[in-house]
Amino acid sequence: MSVAAHWDDVLRLTVSVRTGTVSASLMLKRLVPSDFAPLLLAEEG
Repeated sequence: MSVAAHWDDVLRLTVSVRTGTVSASLMLKRLVPSDFAPLLLAEEG
């Protein structure tokens, strides 16, 4: 999957974050697979 194939979605997400429609943290929570979350938490601690 390439970024170019989803460029319209990338731009839409960028505008949504910049305008405050959605927070960057909420967007990342939606984009990161649930099985990846334990790895993120392990790096913080």
